[in-house]
Amino acid sequence: MALTKTELQDKIEKLEKGLATNPEASIKSIMEKRLDGFKKELEALEGDDKKPKPSTSAESANIEALLYTVLQKMNDMRLDIDEDKVKELISEQLKTMNISLDNLSPEVKAFIEAKKRVFVTIVKTWTEEREEGGAPTALDELDYVILSDYGAHNNVYLYGPSGTGKSYTAKKLAKLLNLQLWTINCNQYTSPSELIGGQTIDGFKQGKLIEAWKGGNSTKLSGALLLLDELPKIDPNTAGILNDALANVKSSTEINPKTDESDSDISDSTGEKFTRANFFCIATGNVPLSSTDSSYVANFKQDASLQDRFIGSIYRVGYPKAAELRACIGAHTVWAWSYLDKLRTAIINHAWENITFVSFRLVESLNNTYEQYLAQMKLKEEDRYPFIKSPVDTVDGFLNLFSEDQRNTLKSESGYDQFKVVWESTHSQGTVNTPDELEEADKLIRIWEANEKSIF
Repeated sequence: MALTKTELQDKIEKLEKGLATNPEASIKSIMEKRLDGFKKELEALEGDDKKPKPSTSAESANIEALLYTVLQKMNDMRLDIDEDKVKELISEQLKTMNISLDNLSPEVKAFIEAKKRVFVTIVKTWTEEREEGGAPTALDELDYVILSDYGAHNNVYLYGPSGTGKSYTAKKLAKLLNLQLWTINCNQYTSPSELIGGQTIDGFKQGKLIEAWKGGNSTKLSGALLLLDELPKIDPNTAGILNDALANVKSSTEINPKTDESDSDISDSTGEKFTRANFFCIATGNVPLSSTDSSYVANFKQDASLQDRFIGSIYRVGYPKAAELRACIGAHTVWAWSYLDKLRTAIINHAWENITFVSFRLVESLNNTYEQYLAQMKLKEEDRYPFIKSPVDTVDGFLNLFSEDQRNTLKSESGYDQFKVVWESTHSQGTVNTPDELEEADKLIRIWEANEKSIF
């Protein structure tokens, strides 16, 4: 049970007196941790005391209903909200209550202002993001399609080969939309308690589905994005829980005064009901939900009704070559990307993706390695590491995941020896992208972007 303010103050006083006696080190450490915890609880209680308290006037009798109605409209309209629209909605609702905005007390006005800022943060958030150097964050066509799905309250399913950036896309959009990310890494052992809560040795722990459904637990973010990573791997019986919830993403959140519930309510494992807040779901997988593939043996064939929860917003995702090449332009590794793309093709041609594959993460790893390599090369020779890892070492580590015969085949078909010569003769000295490399990269990016609709 939570302690009162007086009880917390009493415990803090006793602990401070105890610490003044210079107890043994291990006891002192425990006392300091408890003291810090009690102080934080007290600060939280004192912070609550400073929040505006409703008066007994007619104004306060209606203000809760006013805020609920306005904020619910804001939630339903999502991306169409701006500051002027917030004021307009509040003024319209006040008129129905015979209250003007000017008649509200300063405390209530401040409360509305604070709420307005919380909910308006999602407006055009993605245009505010910046990469290093001030350039806008690159969004591809699929990103914009998913943003449209977010505004339409559609569940989204992304499927395609491993390493195509499906999970990365979900995480990127969560950040751009100012949504708290809740990730469920689906597999055959994913339990209902991970979705809708259950008892643990530390007591009841709420499920991630429920946490996301009620908009997350951060006051600084505008809602929650639930990422169902590798959804086809979940046991179909457990998937039924998701099925029921995802069917309610478009249901009304208006509370029925007779039942004190809404059509969007879902229950946790204790039976407690939760109304949907600003919730968005993106699921990923290697195959369509109602099918299987021998390359991905851990997948289950899911019920057709689960796939129907995403219908109209199911997209096949290919390798993000344009994004990879842009990253390599910035890292001065266009020469290396050309080799990695050939290596990827060789792996696919032999159907060896079940061993490993050339992903965006491998491209990032090589770029980061080269960045560190260049940093070491700028130092005086006596200050450098005795051995400096190079991009070639990154590729060698990747190839070592294959058998010796497979490795030799891949090296031959991808032009490994030429890749190594280019490194040793040119780029090991810390050179940047050449004009010819940049021209070829720009040409390829234009081609891929022109044909991007065929990817998903």
